[in-house]
Amino acid sequence: MDAMEDFEQASAARESDAGARETEVRQLKERFGEDCRVIEKIGDFACVVQVALKQFDVTIKFQVSDGYPKEPVEVIIIDRNSSQTTVSDLHRFLSESNQTGLMSDYLAMAEQWLTEYYRQSATSELIPATKSKGQNRRRNRSADIEKEESPKKESMKTAEDVISRILWDSNLESENFSVGYLDRFLGLMEKNFSQFSWEDLASVDYTVLAIPKHRIQYFKYRKVIVWDKRKRLDNVFGSAGCKVTIADVIENYVEPEVTSSDETEKCPQPEHVKNDRDIKAKDNGDDSNDDGDDDDVDDAAAAAADDDDDDDADDAGDDEIVVFQ
Repeated sequence: MDAMEDFEQASAARESDAGARETEVRQLKERFGEDCRVIEKIGDFACVVQVALKQFDVTIKFQVSDGYPKEPVEVIIIDRNSSQTTVSDLHRFLSESNQTGLMSDYLAMAEQWLTEYYRQSATSELIPATKSKGQNRRRNRSADIEKEESPKKESMKTAEDVISRILWDSNLESENFSVGYLDRFLGLMEKNFSQFSWEDLASVDYTVLAIPKHRIQYFKYRKVIVWDKRKRLDNVFGSAGCKVTIADVIENYVEPEVTSSDETEKCPQPEHVKNDRDIKAKDNGDDSNDDGDDDDVDDAAAAAADDDDDDDADDAGDDEIVVFQ
């Protein structure tokens, strides 16, 4: 009989607790409207109540057990703008000050604490803000003067605009254009426009030459730079204050003459070729010296032969004299 009475009393207590909980949740919904969200029967809790205090950008979450309000709720404070110290201070204040343990009392005390906190913060920042107000005004005035004195730069067509023009303009032959770009390892490089793949980088593989557009530094038509990002030069469209277009460049283009010195500088002889050439020149010099020595020997031999002939002639004369005697 006693067990039955205890059971009935416990059931009545749970019903009373549930009724008190539902009444308080209903009051919170009426007060905060859409800023109050309730999730029933989640995990070990009878419900979870989440209230957003939008004026402070703070959210307070209550995890409510079946024994509430006799059993205390678990309070979670969510504040993404304030520091962790501020959140801890607020949580400690609520734990020490709330004697009833009711959610409505927690919310009222949180609003009171946050109001005082932000009031003190505003007061502490009032004097620095007043001092910097004049400085900001002077700074803004100086910025306005600089804007008035410095004329606004005209917009310039991008490298992507130039690429599209070369690809789709039937009057332009892509073979006549080259691209200067920054290589991550080799520095400034230049290659013919037709060697590149101008598809989206995500769609190409490692076997083709493709570069991000922001690495392009200039475009050339034959030997003439017609677009240069560093110098804000655009002789393709005539933007950035340039009045010349690619049609003007093509019409007035003259192929520069290549001199022999240019060819020598353009195609320098390899070092081993220079050395071979020097060695051959030295050998030829030695041969010429040898030839000179041989000529001297031949001359000496010829002189000796002439002397012999003279001696023979003298001998012949002597013989004749002997015979006539």
